Amino acid sequence: MDFEYDYLFYVSPKGVKIEDNGVRETDAEYRMAIDREIRSIIGMHCSKRAITIKGTTKERIEQVKNIIT
Repeated sequence: MDFEYDYLFYVSPKGVKIEDNGVRETDAEYRMAIDREIRSIIGMHCSKRAITIKGTTKERIEQVKNIIT
């Protein structure tokens, strides 16, 4: 199955503090393993269209807004 998207945003966990809010994963090793898997899948299927978003929540929102406007 092939999907077409206008944008594919990869949100990097780098620089984002792990916070225990009762929902998010707090195990750093597990978090990085999941991130490696996501990056692997992106690399296999859509690396040319993936846009990396990083920084604070405010910075990430601005990055997305700048790309889609």
